[in-house]
Amino acid sequence: CTSSGNTVIINQAFNGSFDGGNHTLIIALTTNTDSQPLALFSAINGGTFTNLTLAGTVTNTATNAESTAALTYGLFGGSATNLHSTVTVTSTGAAGGLFGFVSGGSSVDDSSVTADITGTNVGGVSASTGCESVLTNVSYSGTITASSSAGGISSNDSCEGPGSTFDHMTISGTITSTGGDQVGGLIGSGNSIITD
Repeated sequence: CTSSGNTVIINQAFNGSFDGGNHTLIIALTTNTDSQPLALFSAINGGTFTNLTLAGTVTNTATNAESTAALTYGLFGGSATNLHSTVTVTSTGAAGGLFGFVSGGSSVDDSSVTADITGTNVGGVSASTGCESVLTNVSYSGTITASSSAGGISSNDSCEGPGSTFDHMTISGTITSTGGDQVGGLIGSGNSIITD
């Protein structure tokens, strides 16, 4: 972990089981270090996250900012259930409400983001999603402001084969891109499977 004052950032990949007990964790993360991703956890590799609400702010003002999100900049083969965020995320790079990237083999269930998200490629829940990730009963509400691609759940599905599956999504709010033409209510671009 690294710490500054009362702020702790877990900068090693997490692969265990975390149950937040339905508590709320208030975070205030900021960086201006070039090529630096920013989130509470650096990556979740096959881990399980459940029952947590995040509140506060995450701000990445680096010149070449990498993925910025409230919980983690990478969910790799892990699962996330009953996670909620009201964290305002602001980045000069890609930004997501909870995740920077949700990879194939990962699942997100019964989760929500109610917050404003600003960045280049912006997804209300995840900046981007990978092949065959599955998101179920997920919602976003707020204002998305992007300078490139944007979507209420994900800005893009970075996959040439079978894409992400989105099932029972709910989106409300405003999605705006000042410089991109890949903008969608659920996803900016990709090969996603959308049901109900």
